[in-house]
Amino acid sequence: MRPSPKAAYGFVLGPAERRRWAIWYGKYMDRNFEKNLSKLSPEEMEKELQANDIVVINYLPGFMVDERGMDYLFVLRDDATGRGMVAHTDPELMKKLAKRLGVPDQEAGWYRVLFGAK
Repeated sequence: MRPSPKAAYGFVLGPAERRRWAIWYGKYMDRNFEKNLSKLSPEEMEKELQANDIVVINYLPGFMVDERGMDYLFVLRDDATGRGMVAHTDPELMKKLAKRLGVPDQEAGWYRVLFGAK
């Protein structure tokens, strides 16, 4: 059985970035998503976006919760195995990935993660 990592290398996706992905997911699933969203009350809209946020957290690959439990990491490596510690990350690809994730000014880094992260 693979041990739980204590640290992970990747990009931090805070609430604003996750919201962006929640809206993207909504539009991916329903081309009228934004039009339908605009018809909802603020409370209903928030509930819908929170549901999409949960989907994003569960389906984007390699998500882990940081040690504060507030932000999520888009994980590229972790310390659970020796292989994970030394996995190659191409600098040019990292820039492209950061841009695609919506954090173009962020560099990937190591972060402590909650115990039991997968």
